[in-house]
Amino acid sequence: MKIWPFQKTKEKAAPHPSWEKAKESAQPKPVEKKLAAKHIIAVASGKGGVGKSTVAIQMALGLKARGARVGILDADIYGPSIPGLLGLDKKELKTASDGALVPFEVSGIEVMSMAFLMGESETPVVWRAPMVMKLLHQFLGNVKWSDLDYLILDLPPGTGDVQLTLAQQAHLDGVIIVSTPHQVASEISQKALQMFKKVQVPILGWVENMSGWTCQHCGETHSPKESLGRKISKNTDISFLGQIPMDSAFLNPLTDQWWDSLDRGLKSSLENLVAQVESEVLQHQKEQGVTPESFEVTEGGNLKLLWKDHTEAEISAYRLRTLCPCASCVDEMTGKRVLDPKSVPIDITVEAAVPLGRYALSLRFSDGHQTGIYSFERLFQWSQTSKEESFEV
Repeated sequence: MKIWPFQKTKEKAAPHPSWEKAKESAQPKPVEKKLAAKHIIAVASGKGGVGKSTVAIQMALGLKARGARVGILDADIYGPSIPGLLGLDKKELKTASDGALVPFEVSGIEVMSMAFLMGESETPVVWRAPMVMKLLHQFLGNVKWSDLDYLILDLPPGTGDVQLTLAQQAHLDGVIIVSTPHQVASEISQKALQMFKKVQVPILGWVENMSGWTCQHCGETHSPKESLGRKISKNTDISFLGQIPMDSAFLNPLTDQWWDSLDRGLKSSLENLVAQVESEVLQHQKEQGVTPESFEVTEGGNLKLLWKDHTEAEISAYRLRTLCPCASCVDEMTGKRVLDPKSVPIDITVEAAVPLGRYALSLRFSDGHQTGIYSFERLFQWSQTSKEESFEV
């Protein structure tokens, strides 16, 4: 099923009937098509209003200036701002002959956003989470991107469904955490940092946005205090990518002409930030965590994994099912297992194994159960031992 743009009428923009059908599915299926990009980078923050979208565009323009083919996916469904910052807020979305959504291009950068699906820029998106996730799934699996070097994902605030879905369904090469010098913003942004760590998405670094201001008279950048972001980066052992000051230049549409016209000081700072991000992406690729080289469901219905140390392990479907970590099988408050192993058929099999980002597998069993998320770290631990008592959730 496909999601289509709002249809305009003389009175107001109205949704296509396909939008109503989207409500029927609260749990989107795994993305069948891979995003057409060599590297996928998310720009995130637990806090709203810190300038994630501006940083995302700066990253895209900087990467393009270095010769890369770049796209931006505006994943903020409720408050899309990428098109407006690029001067594209009045554009209408087009579809290809196969029904895929066609991204717009500005300054040589491909762009996809919820704003293109709305009849008027003032129209609010009053949707519950299932509809939002359905559209996000559409953006991930049915957009006709070119063969990109980098796809930048501009995430909404928070640490909820959107962030988790992207971590599971888009193989993120890393995430940039954006904050401001304010203590509250920095504390909340650290929650986003910890969330991405939990799902094993590499943290490329911390950007302190709106850090000081550029004086229009003397041209110097002034900061009211010591960088809080630099201190947090040191304490959390992540890279500090830099400080971006408030500057009147950011009031203009952020295009390649804008990038070329930046004064030397600001442009140099942004170029250094982009270069650091590229370096961090390459470094984290060399230091990937616990992920299998390959995995498969055997003819007997078990899960077989080949790890990077060339060890091979086969874990029985019965063991995997009885140790399912989902909320139906384990009490989330106490951590105690509520699933009775006797209720699981001894001849149960794994029917399908689907990767969730770079950190876990989703397994579907022959009894219909499929809500468990099995982290690679846990599967690796289970692969190293045959002692039943060590197989803990």
